[in-house]
This record gives sequence, structure tokens and C-alpha cells, in this order.
Amino acid sequence: MDEKEKYSININKLNEIPLNKKAFEGLNQINVETESDSVYMIQLGKWGFTCGGIEVDEAVVETIEAMLNWKPERIINFFMIDPDNMEYNPRGWREAEKPLDLARVIIDDIEAKMHTHFPMYGCTE
Repeated sequence: MDEKEKYSININKLNEIPLNKKAFEGLNQINVETESDSVYMIQLGKWGFTCGGIEVDEAVVETIEAMLNWKPERIINFFMIDPDNMEYNPRGWREAEKPLDLARVIIDDIEAKMHTHFPMYGCTE
């Protein structure tokens, strides 16, 4: 993949990643209408705390809600996805059998990435 192609990745390409396909299937399984203009795993993560009962820190909630409107490049950077192979494999996603289990994996990975990208996240004043 050349440099120009790396920066022309769109949401549809991100949604072709196996994890996003599984998230799409999960959203359909629980009868949640999907939005094709945002990444499916983020939509499932949001469902996890809005409807699935997963308790989430307010900063994670705000981040996930903002992510629904992020450009693909920002999503790739946040999740540290290699644009050459478009792989993203958070621990436990393949084993998650239910949409709620997958939502929990996604949320946990987002929170872990927040610790990486925002070193002060989680620190008390």
C-alpha cells in the first residue's frame, strides 16, 4: 500500500476488518440498527453501556461517543491499526460468543488505549 492509499482509508474499509464484521453481526443479533458511516465495533461498544448494562467510566463514555464521529485516520491511530494489513485483534474478541461479551472486550480495549494515549487518564487530582 502506498502512502496516498494509507490516508484514503474510509469507514467502509475499516468495517471490513474481521472484528467489525463480528460487531455488525452482533448488532444485528440484538436488533440494533447500524450506521454505515461509523465503525461497527464502536457502535457495539456504545450499546454495551447504553443498553447492555456494562458499567463504564464517564471519560470512556465520552470517548466512545466522540469516536462515532471520528475520521478513519484518527480511529486507525487510536487503535494502532497497521494500515498495510488492516488488522486489529484485541485480546478475547475471537472467543466472545455473545454481543455483550464482545462489547465488553471492545470497551476494555478502548479504556486500555486511553491509558496509552492519555497518560493522565485515571489519575486522581
